[in-house]
Amino acid sequence: MLHEVLVALVGCPGYLIRARPDGYELAPGVAETFLHPAEASLVAQICALGHHFRALEDFVARVKGDLLLHPLDGALGGVAGGGADEPDEAAPPRIYLRAVAMAVDVVLQAYAGDVAEAERVFLEDPALPLSHLQYLMRAHALALPAAHALVREAEQRSLRGGQLVDELQRRSLNGVPCIEATMRSLLDATHRMLLHQMTAWMVHGLLDDRTHHEFFVQDAHLSRRSGAEDSGGSGAPIHEWHSRFSLRVAMLPGCIPPAVAEKVLFIGKAMRVLTSSASETGQDCLVTLDERERFAEELGRLLREAPLPSAPVSPERGPDGAAAPAEAGVLPAENAGRIIFNRLELQVTVEGIRGRLARHLWQLVVVDSELLKPLQGMRDYFLLGRGDLYQYFIEDCNELTQVRPAASTAKELNVLWRAAGAKAAVEEEDDFKRLAIELQIDAGGGAEGGASQEPGLSVFDAWRRISLSMTT
Repeated sequence: MLHEVLVALVGCPGYLIRARPDGYELAPGVAETFLHPAEASLVAQICALGHHFRALEDFVARVKGDLLLHPLDGALGGVAGGGADEPDEAAPPRIYLRAVAMAVDVVLQAYAGDVAEAERVFLEDPALPLSHLQYLMRAHALALPAAHALVREAEQRSLRGGQLVDELQRRSLNGVPCIEATMRSLLDATHRMLLHQMTAWMVHGLLDDRTHHEFFVQDAHLSRRSGAEDSGGSGAPIHEWHSRFSLRVAMLPGCIPPAVAEKVLFIGKAMRVLTSSASETGQDCLVTLDERERFAEELGRLLREAPLPSAPVSPERGPDGAAAPAEAGVLPAENAGRIIFNRLELQVTVEGIRGRLARHLWQLVVVDSELLKPLQGMRDYFLLGRGDLYQYFIEDCNELTQVRPAASTAKELNVLWRAAGAKAAVEEEDDFKRLAIELQIDAGGGAEGGASQEPGLSVFDAWRRISLSMTT
């Protein structure tokens, strides 16, 4: 019987213990013939762990099998993260669910090791009661059902991205040490995946979110199915900055405030602009390789080792000097720690990176592109910053504006405009040379000079059609 129970603990029911859809049970007649009712109840409680172990093992195998059937075509091979929020059903398993599956696999390996250790203990002392096995597996009795419930809900509700992170965060705050330790080990796996996506976007301007759209930054110009960019207008820098990338609020986890997410979005777009500008001009990128490495190191420090709070600790040795099995969900002593995703440090780190990239953008857009010069020209000529120029021009045009404009009036206005520029000492400025006076004349003008004959149009209204243009 003990052998059957131990084998059932690792998900392999036999002749005496049989599987059913919702768990394991004793074969008919076994409990009545060979076991006391208390022993039968104890066997049922212990074997329930085998059902949860087998379900979690099937989950891990299913995820790994899907990954082999649908291998990723390059983790960071291109910009991804389509505008559609629905995942591709024919795609590989969701990346956050894959991370959880890998973490569950570690928990199952620790569980299987504890079962093997329990078997060794019973082989050394066959007189031990069955309740001692229940004692050895006491922490797993809570942790494994909790992990099974989590993965079942994640699959049924199709939780992905920030939704799965938030669900794990909620389940890790239950106050039961062994369940808390297990849930936090799964939460750490999703935090690593989240930071990996953030690093790819913030350091390289790439969206590592090809298929399932689980990252909180989305690319509106990406084809939903093929992962290829749409041809419609995605190449224009102004469209890429303003309309191509945006936040996917449904995938934003609670550990990242919306204000920080906006800064993350800005950082990735700024990195793409700086990189594309360097490739187009053939010059070195303003963000050096060393600076990118510093950004990656700063983001990597957001995940740091810390001791597990109030985690149960098994005694190092049992009464007979043998090593006691570890608690469920608790890593070995050399790895007894967890990852803390510090929200405050995240805000400080993101703000530091944003400030440095903003300075690089200022250098590129304002200094290198000489943006202030055309802005100064706009202020001087279109916003009447050079008032003396317009004063001279208005005085010289006083007689001309007393009659209706004709087709040749535009040429006369430009002569007077150049003369006013000479009086204001701006005729040699590059911006002034690119300016010209334009006058709109009605197409139906019937006079010899092309004067407007529109009924009811006063001289004042005719002169309101004068404008100033600047050639590029």
